[in-house]
Amino acid sequence: MTNLKITNLVQNHYMYNIKRIKKVKKSVLSSILIFVISLTVIYGLNIWSNNYTSDIVSTISYIQNPIDPLYSDMGDIIFTSSGDKVILDCTSSEYAVPVVYSKYDIKDSGIEFTVFGPIVSAVEKGVVSDIFVVGNNIKCIKIKHSRNVYSVLENVDIVGVNIGAIVDKGQKIGTAQIDSILKLSIEKNGVQMNLSIKDNIVWIN
Repeated sequence: MTNLKITNLVQNHYMYNIKRIKKVKKSVLSSILIFVISLTVIYGLNIWSNNYTSDIVSTISYIQNPIDPLYSDMGDIIFTSSGDKVILDCTSSEYAVPVVYSKYDIKDSGIEFTVFGPIVSAVEKGVVSDIFVVGNNIKCIKIKHSRNVYSVLENVDIVGVNIGAIVDKGQKIGTAQIDSILKLSIEKNGVQMNLSIKDNIVWIN
């Protein structure tokens, strides 16, 4: 009788170990399955994200080594992220033509140049305050010239400056496609100025 009891105990223990191994195997398989599903979901989200943001990425791919936006003391002194202090005191009514053009058209909102030469230049010294996109991937550069005067160049093809960059009058800041329309507008106190051209100089009327 004792031998039978011992055999029974050993057999029960053996069966118990088999059941335990099966449970462990199920747990491992479940973990592997969850891991594979998670990877699949993450991969799918990455593909969707890349497709969704492809247009956004392409609009900023030409901005080299972007730096932090400029800092301002709300006056005429601008502190750029490079640590330079720039005094912006532009009070002139004369601005450089931003591009070599074949013709131009004066609008209420600025001047539209038909591009003949690809180089785009700053119309006055200042600090690049914004680089942004409007409409159908139309890149724009906004430059602060004084406390209340800004210029905006619209429909730049390749942007060659960063936000916070210090630029001089006539400095190359990008390119535009030949025969495209490059628009220049100048804002003063948030209002777009009426512009004209005389002797290849842009004037505020």
